[in-house]
Amino acid sequence: MDASTSSSDSSIIRREAPPAIVRSSNFTPRRPTTPTLDSSPDPSNASLGLSSAAYSATYDASLAPSSFAAPSYFEAEEFHHHVVCAVAESRSAGVIGLATINLTLASSQIITIANESNYTTLKQTLSAMQHKPTTFITLPRITADRASSRLAEVLEDEIGWPTYTTTMPRGCWDKALGIINIEYYAYSDQIAPLKVILSSNNFYAACAFAAVVSYIESYHGLAIRAGALNIEYVEPSGVMRMDKAAIQALELLRNGRQAQPGDNTLFALANNTRTPEGRRLLTRSVLQPMTNEEEINLHHDAVETLCGDEDVFRKLRDWLKEFDGIDLESISGWLAIDHNVIRHPVQSGIVSSSGRHMSAAVGAHELSQAEGDLSRVLGLKSYLKNVQALHQLLRAADVTDHLLVSVVSKTGADKTGPTLGLLAAVLQEDAAYSRSAAEIGHARMWAIRALPNDAIDLARTEHRRTREEAEAYFALKLALFQEVLGEAAAPKLFDDKDKGLCFKFKWADVRQYVDTDEPQPGEIWGQAKIGCVRVNLGIRRGEHYLCQTDRLLELSQQLRVHSDIITKESDKYVLELRNAIAEAGYVTDLTAIAKAVAQLDLICSHAELTTTHGYVRPKLGKELALIKARHPIMEARRGFVPNDVFSGDDTKFVVVTGTNMGGKTTYIKTIALIQILAQIGCFVPAERAAVPICDRIFVRSATNDNAAGNAGTFAVEMDEMSVILHGATNKSLVIIDELGRGTSTAEGLGLAAAMAEELVKKKSRVFFATHFLDLGKMLNAWYPSQVLNVHMTSHGSVEDGHATISLPHTVVAGPVNNWDYGLELASRYFPASLIESARQWSKYHQEQAELSRKERTSDEMKSAAEVALMHHMEQALSSQMSNIELAERLEVVTDQYKALEERGEVSNEGGEASNDNAEA
Repeated sequence: MDASTSSSDSSIIRREAPPAIVRSSNFTPRRPTTPTLDSSPDPSNASLGLSSAAYSATYDASLAPSSFAAPSYFEAEEFHHHVVCAVAESRSAGVIGLATINLTLASSQIITIANESNYTTLKQTLSAMQHKPTTFITLPRITADRASSRLAEVLEDEIGWPTYTTTMPRGCWDKALGIINIEYYAYSDQIAPLKVILSSNNFYAACAFAAVVSYIESYHGLAIRAGALNIEYVEPSGVMRMDKAAIQALELLRNGRQAQPGDNTLFALANNTRTPEGRRLLTRSVLQPMTNEEEINLHHDAVETLCGDEDVFRKLRDWLKEFDGIDLESISGWLAIDHNVIRHPVQSGIVSSSGRHMSAAVGAHELSQAEGDLSRVLGLKSYLKNVQALHQLLRAADVTDHLLVSVVSKTGADKTGPTLGLLAAVLQEDAAYSRSAAEIGHARMWAIRALPNDAIDLARTEHRRTREEAEAYFALKLALFQEVLGEAAAPKLFDDKDKGLCFKFKWADVRQYVDTDEPQPGEIWGQAKIGCVRVNLGIRRGEHYLCQTDRLLELSQQLRVHSDIITKESDKYVLELRNAIAEAGYVTDLTAIAKAVAQLDLICSHAELTTTHGYVRPKLGKELALIKARHPIMEARRGFVPNDVFSGDDTKFVVVTGTNMGGKTTYIKTIALIQILAQIGCFVPAERAAVPICDRIFVRSATNDNAAGNAGTFAVEMDEMSVILHGATNKSLVIIDELGRGTSTAEGLGLAAAMAEELVKKKSRVFFATHFLDLGKMLNAWYPSQVLNVHMTSHGSVEDGHATISLPHTVVAGPVNNWDYGLELASRYFPASLIESARQWSKYHQEQAELSRKERTSDEMKSAAEVALMHHMEQALSSQMSNIELAERLEVVTDQYKALEERGEVSNEGGEASNDNAEA
């Protein structure tokens, strides 16, 4: 690119009023006009302790690292993404419209969900978002009138992560403006389908999109380029939904025993990805598994293909490693979003302030920003070169799998070539990105094609000369150091990113020459004399000692000056290149490439997990059948026992009983984790597996008191069960680990039975682990064809006068038979005298309960029995049972009543009535 023909004005984005927008190859769409705002957001940005300028700088810094050396995944993904979310609520229509914009990735999601009084669906939708919103926008009335709506309270206090809620005036919540914004900002192939979706029954989602765009442009000082925002309409019914309780209980992203994200989670187990895009897609998959059977099968097919061709699989894994942590989605975001105050090229002695040039020394922030932009350009080139190689590998492998063929089509030369052509006009042929700080600094210096004798070429010449002088100076000093220390202990010339050129010694070789007390690692101190050479600005870093002489410091400063000149002069080419790529519409192609690479990375990650852990392909159907199923995280533990699982299309309610530490919790959570693995497109840990597709997973897990929420165990249980009973469907998987423990035994059993009965009626697939031994028998008696009892085995014995209990963690059919397993287990920890005392107290309690029952008067017994009989009759007659099941159930009820009659607890008159009802 010829500097003489370039102009920084090309980076300016038009801001005229919007006409009727028609996309064509030679038409540049005009920018929609944001409504005039009569008031600033409430609370304003100032309430955050940030001025508008500081707010923009904070955002910009998150987008402009000086290199692509990625931090830990969750640090980068959860805390460095800035997501703004507008929420439009209609109480009368029962609808909530959501619109989010991720400012880091230049992506947007538009969602319409149901509105309930407790905002359950809203909470579930937000909890399942890969990148959590940090700012929420509502109408002013939502925050002003909290008596009529709890939305503001929910967004501020009940979401589960720090948020900031503000408002936008009603004029910004306009459906027509939302549609215009879609036409202007969306990718060209997204406009038509999005307009159709938002024009029908998605009024509030369109209003929310208008508001979120207005907020970003008015108060963030950011401008989204035309046709550069990746907008997706998310259909909530298209993915499995899980609330925050399920995500936490199943430890999908965080282990409950660790304060920070780490190992022993489903994400950590499944994360064999090698690109940032692949890791993001895996996170989204774990939080929002697929529910479309065809789509799931396509992923299973792809994993099976790679597992069957080890040569292609290993080559793909090796090539994915070459992407070197470069994040194409973030680069696309950088191309798509700019500041309203345009950043002019950094030049010697010139900086930009509020769009005006001012004479001033260029600051570190401006140089860092320019270096970061040049690093992005180099990263983009290296990424696309790797995509070309990956494309050739897949073509040579002649892949026929549907998803792999899709990757081939999205990574061809027609997608990569145009952008690489623009890059080739500006960058040197051998310019490439590197994660090494020293190497990327060198790459930036020689990246731009320079004309002979221009400023860049002259600065490079001076930089080369100064470097040669520094190396000659180092050679002289090296000889002096070797005389004192010996050749083996001689220093190296090291280019430190903070200090510049310096001598790098091993600390053990020079510690005796340091004039002061021994410093701690990282401590800077004054002068030292090593032989006849006096050094200063020494610093100990680990096992090394870095120092400089006055001359070496002077040469380092000269090198930094030349390097800064090159950065300043290169910056105008970088900005012109950025604008050229964005205005040519190539961001759409780059996003498609990033998605294809992410898809391939995810499939390879699933294949790696499958081959290294011996997983099998699950068969999708109506029944849940697992042979020797293993908990995917805990199976690595020594002595883990796999178990079989069965839940038919009719027998969908399974009660699990057994001793403490018998494995009930592990057993039921294994089922949920296998269900998730199957629906993210991965194989599962079992010898054979058949799974149905479920629309939601609910988990009620034993919890401690919620002191922060001022709710005890019982209140938490009731709150979670209310959500389950309200939201569960006949396609939902419900995991219940203990229920009814926060109240009396009788009440707890009654509540557990009533809630279980509701789930049986809903025909949800339920695995209910409980210590209420009567619960399974009661449910099985009432619903013999719909409820199944299993238990975890335990074996008690006496050795050397001491009771022992073995816990094989094996599931067998039927309810647990040993009512005293708690005492047997306690005998492992307490002396025999205490256990015997406990047994006597337990016997006394049972005898008292029996005596109390017998002391009830005949009239009370008769009344209770007859009321119970009539209740049972009414329930049976109004149930969904078949005629045969109904006759069997009435016969059981009649026999039970006759037994009471024989014991004299009811009159014969009641028995005759029961017979009459049975015949009816």
